[in-house]
Amino acid sequence: MTGLVRKASLLAVLGLLAASVAVAGVPDPTQSVVPTYFDLVGCSGGVIDPYGAFTVTVNDAAGNPVQGCEVKIVFQSDLKVYDTISGLTVDCGNRAVIATSDATGVANFNISGATINPNGVAAGAGAGGAEIFACEISLGFATVGVFDESGAVGVLGVGGADLTGWLGDFGKQGTIGYKGRSDFNHDGAIGGADLSKWLQRFGSGASSSSCGTLCAY
Repeated sequence: MTGLVRKASLLAVLGLLAASVAVAGVPDPTQSVVPTYFDLVGCSGGVIDPYGAFTVTVNDAAGNPVQGCEVKIVFQSDLKVYDTISGLTVDCGNRAVIATSDATGVANFNISGATINPNGVAAGAGAGGAEIFACEISLGFATVGVFDESGAVGVLGVGGADLTGWLGDFGKQGTIGYKGRSDFNHDGAIGGADLSKWLQRFGSGASSSSCGTLCAY
């Protein structure tokens, strides 16, 4: 009887070890850290505006960092990214931008892009305009602000034409609903604080020009 008990105990321990090994190195959405909001920015002199930088931290079920994991941001179709972004891989066909997690589980992003809202009436993403994956496991969604609202119709960079789009989203919330592209202070609504944020980026000049060619999708 004692031998059977010992064998059963050993098998139980081995089972727990096997389960532990099975989850080690596998991203866990409940332990990983993803942004709730981030912004697409422009360029100046070929240099991407640093304002758009954000990180995704990939951890396994035990809270340990997962290194070497492909971290992918997949956008809704109205959120256009540039086809070349320094330090990142752009997959235009799948509307995705990709980085790799480092030894601390962190993947770094700074994404340039634009949207298709020249007059504030265009259909587009509300909350959750981008889904974030790590090693093909969904970690969650983020709402995406876009300072260049007219860029996808040929007027590239943050300038006066974009303000028309923002004003449309602000004034028509009751009819077209919340549009995350115009929520620059990341509070889930569109108001004066967002306009202040937009004016800061416009005034800085750091997003004043194109970053190349937008993905066609």
